[in-house]
Amino acid sequence: MSLGIVYALVARGPLVLAEHSTTPTNFQQVTHAILSKIPPNDSKLTYVYDRYLFHYIQANNIVYLCIADDKFGRRIPFAFLQDTIERFVAA
Repeated sequence: MSLGIVYALVARGPLVLAEHSTTPTNFQQVTHAILSKIPPNDSKLTYVYDRYLFHYIQANNIVYLCIADDKFGRRIPFAFLQDTIERFVAA
């Protein structure tokens, strides 16, 4: 059974601007380590940690990141991140 997207955040550098988690976990600690490794240029990448995939898009110095179960694939999480970008920019 796939859990889908279990955590998401929007950050500027190490500063988390918004976040949401569907389960109690230590994702905040792990994402802090990942945020420090993301280069400052616009990029799109997936990190693997345990049985989770950490997907992110960085655009205009803002990082949009979500964590999904490894069985959930990449297409849906990146579509979710693209939707998050559009909503965040429009707000």
